[in-house]
Amino acid sequence: RTQAVTDKIQEQMLAIDGIENTTVLGGLDLTSQTQNPNVATVILTLKPWDERHAPHLQFNAILGQVNGTLFQ
Repeated sequence: RTQAVTDKIQEQMLAIDGIENTTVLGGLDLTSQTQNPNVATVILTLKPWDERHAPHLQFNAILGQVNGTLFQ
């Protein structure tokens, strides 16, 4: 089930303009530094600065889109 959720999150994150890549650390909770089969950490890599000049491609705008997607 965790794998299915992280697969969906990766798909949604890669659909956001400005995000270049995702990395999933399945079973690792970075915030508590614990390992459990029902947690995962997703790391997002943004496209290079020189490709993100538009306001909607700035960090805060991308973060807003990420949070809006994840809150669903």
